[in-house]
Amino acid sequence: MQRVLFLAYPTVALVLLFVALPIRANGPGVAAQACTSEMAQAAESGIDSISDWRTLYAAFGKYKSCDQAAIAEGYDDIVMRLLTRGWDGGTEAAALARKDRTFATFITRHITELSSKADLELAQSNAATKCSADATRLCASIAKRTRAVLSRP
Repeated sequence: MQRVLFLAYPTVALVLLFVALPIRANGPGVAAQACTSEMAQAAESGIDSISDWRTLYAAFGKYKSCDQAAIAEGYDDIVMRLLTRGWDGGTEAAALARKDRTFATFITRHITELSSKADLELAQSNAATKCSADATRLCASIAKRTRAVLSRP
């Protein structure tokens, strides 16, 4: 009987499937937390205190749902600063990205055309030539993303 229902009403079956298995940007089965005005204010005021990959990762985890507008631009600046002036071969960022794969996506998403051409080129060079052995996967993603951003008109 159940099989007949799914065959007779495939659209209903798909809707039920997606309702039963919520998939959000935070991962399968994890409900996305809304960014409240208090969270957004805290995220924005905390941007200036982010000084390394660990503090960026902590902010990413705490304010994931607030990654938009001015907060996202702040993260863009921090990511580029860490990829250029704070580059450690990618060791710390890669360790955090292995712990939480969404952090690697977060890093590459914040490599944008808002950065200067010089910073993008330096980030690409660092990822391509000054990458530690344990960070090769992340470095490849960073180099690929910076090339893509630099090739945009």
